[in-house]
Amino acid sequence: HFTLEDADEMTAFAIDFKLAGVHYWSYDRDVDCPIGSASPTCNSLGGVGPHGFLARFIANGMN
Repeated sequence: HFTLEDADEMTAFAIDFKLAGVHYWSYDRDVDCPIGSASPTCNSLGGVGPHGFLARFIANGMN
C-alpha cells in the first residue's frame, strides 16, 4: 500500500532533487473505502479522507 508517509518521502525526494513535480496514478481513487478492500473508485487505506493524498502533497510543498 502507498501511504501518506510514502507521500511525505516522495515529496521530500522531489524537493531535494529539484524535480518539477510529482504525479500520482488516480485522482479519482483519492477517497476512502473500507480498510483492506480493493476498488477502482477508492483507496483501501481508510482514514485518509477525501483527497487526503492531494492535501498531503500540497502541505509538503508540491503545488
